[in-house]
Amino acid sequence: MLSLSPRSQIALKFFSTVIPAKKPIAKKVNAINNKLLRTTLRYICAETSSVLYKQQIGTYYPVGSEKVIVTQDEISHIKMLQSPGMTLMGFKPRSYLRVYHNIKHSIFATPDDSRIKGSS
Repeated sequence: MLSLSPRSQIALKFFSTVIPAKKPIAKKVNAINNKLLRTTLRYICAETSSVLYKQQIGTYYPVGSEKVIVTQDEISHIKMLQSPGMTLMGFKPRSYLRVYHNIKHSIFATPDDSRIKGSS
């Protein structure tokens, strides 16, 4: 969603015609029967050597010499202070654009009437 002003918004879809090919992710297989292996991840407490569950693992933010504990709910709330989208701040002259500003493949934007009517 692109916010042109507080009262006018348009929805956009982005697409690319050319995307660089990437090497596929390696899959782990059993050497004996060549079947795919299932990987599991477990967190182990360094002090007690017991398995830790997701709700037992905490996150902290260092403030001065203290560690302030932050819950996952608080982190997700901080990340979503505003609704997702972009706000148009203004334009600069084309002469400000340098060749090295374009370091990736082109991405095209088209209006998306399915999300906001009248975008096109």
